[in-house]
This record gives sequence, C-alpha cells and structure tokens, in this order.
Amino acid sequence: MSGSGRTPIYGPEPWKRDGDTVWSYWDLWFCVVAVADHDGDLDLLADAITDGARAFLSTTVEAKLSHLDDLRRRLAAAGLDACAPRRGPRCSSRACIHAI
Repeated sequence: MSGSGRTPIYGPEPWKRDGDTVWSYWDLWFCVVAVADHDGDLDLLADAITDGARAFLSTTVEAKLSHLDDLRRRLAAAGLDACAPRRGPRCSSRACIHAI
C-alpha cells in the first residue's frame, strides 16, 4: 500500500473486462499516450518508444514494444481499433478509453 492507503497500480493489473478479453492498465496507458501524443497512431507510438530508448539508453524498450504488439493483436481480435478516430479527423483520449 502507498501512504494514501490505496494500493498502487503498476500496469499489468486488470483495468476492464469485456467478455473473455481483459484489458490492463498498460493497455489503457498505451492507448491514451497514442491518442494524446501521436494522433492515435500506434506505429508512431512504437517509433517514439524506440527513439526514446536511444535518447535515454532505456533498457525497457523491448518489453514496451512487445506489449504494444500484443495490444495490437488483442485489439484486432476484438474487432477494435481503439486509438483510431471514432468521429472526425482526430480522436480523443476519451474515445480511446470508451472503445476498450
């Protein structure tokens, strides 16, 4: 527990269940960042993760890209493109959150 009395969230914990699909907080965070910083484009998010790793000598790039690949597969299997525009030329983080 944290000092606030709430259990901290690290990312792999379930955020939402939709039938047989379980979406984690990492899924939510990746989609929100894709929407907020990369116009919902998961390829641009992957590029940013790779570029950031080079700039900051990150050792977590493989894990992040692996999770992103898994997220793409699960979105496709669910028939979702959670970070694509729902209405109009740009999507919002709210559209992404409600999609998954």
